[in-house]
Amino acid sequence: MNVVFLIGELIKEIEYKFMLEKNKTAKAILNLKLLDKTEIKVEGYNEIADFCLRNLKIKDIALIYGKIEENIVKIIDIEKC
Repeated sequence: MNVVFLIGELIKEIEYKFMLEKNKTAKAILNLKLLDKTEIKVEGYNEIADFCLRNLKIKDIALIYGKIEENIVKIIDIEKC
């Protein structure tokens, strides 16, 4: 497993979707600008997706602990800074 830690600023509205997959009911896609000005998309599912939608807005800084799967960073834990 590839573990990744990211700190970035939310630069777009969160894309929130309901899903009909096994063990996944909701998905949030976040667009972040990292400290080195790189832009990246990360995904969170279920409770993490709900947390992101309720607590994050554009220009908020987020600390993300995640893993890389199929060229996508999937959020394991997230904190608003």
